[in-house]
Amino acid sequence: ALKDTIQGSIIAPANSYGETLEQENLAAGSFADIQGCPMSVSERTWEHLLQAEVGNTQHRLYGGSQYHRALREFNLATRCLRLPTITEDEIANAAGIGETHDGVNFLRAACVIALEKAQMSFDPLLDAFRLRIGHIMGRLCPV
Repeated sequence: ALKDTIQGSIIAPANSYGETLEQENLAAGSFADIQGCPMSVSERTWEHLLQAEVGNTQHRLYGGSQYHRALREFNLATRCLRLPTITEDEIANAAGIGETHDGVNFLRAACVIALEKAQMSFDPLLDAFRLRIGHIMGRLCPV
């Protein structure tokens, strides 16, 4: 039954076991309001994008269908993240000096900045995604 629920099934009544996106967000959090992870779009635009790109927001989904909706919403959230600012101080500190000469390794500095900024931006979003998927998968047992 678990395999069927993940692959797609109508065995369990959606009214009892399914959740709309709003219910799911209330129970496990929304990607749009994660602390330390600002969006580059307004709340109104976010709602429009949810309808257009995620879909099934008003449908009560469970199992694999709910998981897939969460994946689509996570994908949208990653594309709507506000890019972090990079200060001149961060650039200067990332430059350092190379191991083999006293010149600056600009490629390494760019990589250091990119990795650290990506981690700062994505870690809160990944934590939220883990909680959402845990919520969705935890709801499969009663089905």
